[in-house]
Amino acid sequence: MRKVEELLNSLDAIIWEWDVQKNRFTLVSQQAERILGYPLHRWETGSEFWVSRLHPEDREQMVAFRERLLQDKPEQASVDYRMVTADGRTIWLRERVTVVVENDKVTKLRGIAMDITEAKEAEERFFKAFHSSLTAMAIMTQDDRKFLEVNDQFTALTGYDRGELLGQTAEELDLWLPSPDRKEKLEQLQRQGEIRGWEKKLRCKSGEVRDVLTSIVIIELGGKPCLLFNLLDITECKQAEKILREARDSLELLVRERTADMESFVYAVSHDLRAPLMALEGFAQALLEDYSERLNDTGQDYCRRIVNAARKMDQLIGALLDYGRLSYRELTLGVVSLEKAIEDALQLVEAYITQRGAEVTVIPPFPSVIGHHALLVQILVNLLTNAVKFTPPDRKPKVQIWAERRNGKIRVWVEDNGVGIPMEYQERIFKPFSRLHPETDYPGIGIGLAIVKRGVERMGGKVGVVSEIEKGSKFWIELQPASNPLPMQMRN
Repeated sequence: MRKVEELLNSLDAIIWEWDVQKNRFTLVSQQAERILGYPLHRWETGSEFWVSRLHPEDREQMVAFRERLLQDKPEQASVDYRMVTADGRTIWLRERVTVVVENDKVTKLRGIAMDITEAKEAEERFFKAFHSSLTAMAIMTQDDRKFLEVNDQFTALTGYDRGELLGQTAEELDLWLPSPDRKEKLEQLQRQGEIRGWEKKLRCKSGEVRDVLTSIVIIELGGKPCLLFNLLDITECKQAEKILREARDSLELLVRERTADMESFVYAVSHDLRAPLMALEGFAQALLEDYSERLNDTGQDYCRRIVNAARKMDQLIGALLDYGRLSYRELTLGVVSLEKAIEDALQLVEAYITQRGAEVTVIPPFPSVIGHHALLVQILVNLLTNAVKFTPPDRKPKVQIWAERRNGKIRVWVEDNGVGIPMEYQERIFKPFSRLHPETDYPGIGIGLAIVKRGVERMGGKVGVVSEIEKGSKFWIELQPASNPLPMQMRN
């Protein structure tokens, strides 16, 4: 018996037994005194002592809980509640009770109570972050998949009120459209405990279908396994991707169908596409200038969006035409002064460099190369612009330009102290429309480096980049030398 008591007292929990007929505790382990601070003999006075030490807000609930145990006679039950300690603190206990039934009567209640105060405080911090999140979040019970809690962003996304969601399942509300990879993803959830970046289609209360990027994590709340959903609405992004794909498909079709007289084709595209854009921009601008007092804030915002979209499309058309010209326009290559090309490029970007407060260091010598002067200047302008642009706003842009001889070629370097490029994207960035950052952070069309690559290749050269995240990038172009080797050492 002593060994049993020693074992019970060694557990980090309160072990107790309640005699229903005698209406008092017949066993309370020593951990009760350590956790709650009351001497063990106080528990021998009957139920009055226990009830009096319950938190006032939980007192009625716990008395009703004990009564249900006596009436319903479940084998086991659990509950979380608060008690007031001897020194006045409030702590949370999680209690699991076993009901002993003899001759169809409850004779004893046996329980184990654990201090879960830290866990409850962590849950409170979690729910504070949950409800203040800018993304749609929901919690479901894992066993029956019923909504346990949702935040305001989730109700705004789905269109359902909180009361319409809680206690319901996603299937009952028909929230999700069928996903072909559902079985695979659910197996992953059971195996790994989480799913990240699952693209799903969500049906809102109104019937509208939204594209959402879904993450699901198995968590524990109140001692029960739950599913935490985090939804990011990517509908507009998917629509933009569709528009972009259609634009690319249209462009490829135009390229396949282009005639031998490409200059005439370019003129037609430039005129026929830009004319309606100019009309859209002009009429939208006229609405803003002449009829603004008749338009509400939403109408004015729509007009401004039309103006911005038209200007953006005009820039895109211009960039596409520049890129397309590199494919068919005949280039006459010759000896080009690299020093003069760098000088001309710096003059063209001088205003932008001054605006950004950038520091550009040119390290001679720069020999002549085989190329095309105007095209080489455009390539250098694109590299210099990117070097300055892709530097965080809180960092002064610093750019260095130098050249070296490498494997019989002339390699020109443009180095910056910008944001850097992940290794896996260092080839992809030279493809048209490739962007690594939101346009709100770094505006642009996403075709500048594609022009660099195409232009360098048209001159018989190569292009590449060496980069590390947050340590900057070193772009290089490699061309045929026009004269003797460079009188310099290799730079790394």
